Amino acid sequence: MPNPQRIKLPLRSSNPALMMMASRRPTTASAALDTLLQRARQLCNEGIEPRLPIDRCLMALGPVLTFVANEPALHAEVALSREMCGAVLRIAEELQGKTPLAAKLRAPLTIVAPQSPRHGETLRTSALLLEAYRDSVRRVLKGPSNAGLRAEFGLGNSLSLSDGKQIADGIARFLLAAQRFPDCIGSAGLQPAQLIGLAAQERVLRALEADAERQSTAQDSRYRQRVLHLALEYFLERFQAALHLHLSQKQSRLTEGLSLLPSQTQRPLSRPRSGLASCQVTESGRLIFS
Repeated sequence: MPNPQRIKLPLRSSNPALMMMASRRPTTASAALDTLLQRARQLCNEGIEPRLPIDRCLMALGPVLTFVANEPALHAEVALSREMCGAVLRIAEELQGKTPLAAKLRAPLTIVAPQSPRHGETLRTSALLLEAYRDSVRRVLKGPSNAGLRAEFGLGNSLSLSDGKQIADGIARFLLAAQRFPDCIGSAGLQPAQLIGLAAQERVLRALEADAERQSTAQDSRYRQRVLHLALEYFLERFQAALHLHLSQKQSRLTEGLSLLPSQTQRPLSRPRSGLASCQVTESGRLIFS
């Protein structure tokens, strides 16, 4: 019989945002998936590392989901709702390279890593250059009669340093207008070399954005694998917390539930097996056990 203290999985974050989200029940499997991945990204960005081997977490998940489905005392727990159980199963399928049963959940899970220093610097430089050149043109296009030209150059559009595509599109719009209305560029005092440099910034920025998009679904992305792993561990931690909260008066069921959790001291299995072979999630978030 496992010792509950030995396999205890303490919650590793007191982030208020995580605790607030834990009180809200997602209404769909997709929403639950977004919520669980967001929590895992926050843990990852706080520097939290997975503690248990991924294969042990995957092996424990099937029995845990079955236990949750068969234990009415856990059904009101938001972190173990039908939608959250479906979400963690979808994450497990992704980690194992399995095709989900639900067609609407088959798209690869997109997990965008934090921007690299080069990416962030390119974003800031591109935005500063674009806004400086916009200001130059803005000074020569004052008055209501030039409202159309200002729109052509995108002078009324705001810029967000967190949106590289928006900045790149803003540069492209400005350069297109510069080709169409060279007199405005000349009056603004902008030189051809400056526009060439701005076009180069756009190309570099789009290349970095495209690479970040590829990495967000790449199976070999270390950040992506770490987030998926943390999402799995986080769910198991919430399962353990719910056991102590709802089954403290049912010692046999509490012990049974705790025995399903993976531990760092488990012996390797002599015969590999999958803990998820009999569990699938539907598009509505309903779990099917065979």
